[in-house]
Amino acid sequence: MVRAIAIGCALATAFLGSAAFAAELDIDRLAGLYTYGFMNGNIEGHKYWSDDVLEIVKLSPNTAYINIRLEFFNGHQCSLSGVAEAAGPSLVYSDPKNQCELHLDVADGKITFEDKDGHCRDQSCGMRGMYTGEKFKLSSRRPITYMPKLLASFQYLEAIKEYQARHEQ
Repeated sequence: MVRAIAIGCALATAFLGSAAFAAELDIDRLAGLYTYGFMNGNIEGHKYWSDDVLEIVKLSPNTAYINIRLEFFNGHQCSLSGVAEAAGPSLVYSDPKNQCELHLDVADGKITFEDKDGHCRDQSCGMRGMYTGEKFKLSSRRPITYMPKLLASFQYLEAIKEYQARHEQ
């Protein structure tokens, strides 16, 4: 009996702890523009400047619009936008139709991407592109100064429409 009570208390503590942990992700503190600039190149040996970009726009306490553009060697890119939901210390974008599940994990001063099973890569990256392991420093966060343009963009409007349609079913 004592063991059953102890197990019950442990489970309750774990559940309450995880619920509190899920509430830890403060989208207000994540919302903004993240960029990472770097010298890139191509197979001919030419060098050129590239910028990786992550935009996060808070939609509600638990959801955010994300727009990701990543550059890779030889001009390959990844590009994905949609509505992500808070889950523990992460924002999770999910597209069940394409089996895409992308985690934006927030830890150690960084936002790090994890593409579960690589399906997001398959749907939205060029040959050399990938999401898993890509990251942005939280310290690179800046305000989005072009918010009216972003909110009127095709990517944003489509992302909202797709998210609403998925949640009406």
